[in-house]
Amino acid sequence: MKQKYSKWVVGAASAALVASAIVPVASAASFSDIESSDHKEAILALADAKIVAGYPDGTFKPNAVVTRGNVTKFLGKWLVSENYEIPTDYATEARFTDLPTTAPDKGVITICSSCKRCWRIQRLK
Repeated sequence: MKQKYSKWVVGAASAALVASAIVPVASAASFSDIESSDHKEAILALADAKIVAGYPDGTFKPNAVVTRGNVTKFLGKWLVSENYEIPTDYATEARFTDLPTTAPDKGVITICSSCKRCWRIQRLK
């Protein structure tokens, strides 16, 4: 299970990085703490694509730890931007054994349903 999880995280992170590479760099977003970051262009590209939004105080926190939930949301938002649909039964049908539909972060549950559905579609091709 751990090996599958690790591969999933690597794949999700790779997809987020690829998404940052294909999105135009000009951005209307302004985060007060990314000016000196080596990743400023990628952060702004992801913000323009509405994959990341930063924090209410206007910061992005580029050195914060990225959790599994964060990566899932990034990947799911990118999939939605690529016209993948969120399944209508996301609230009742669990997609992962370690993420029940009763989990407190409904955003992760919603997005995970898209990720799992996309994975199944790509696997069938």
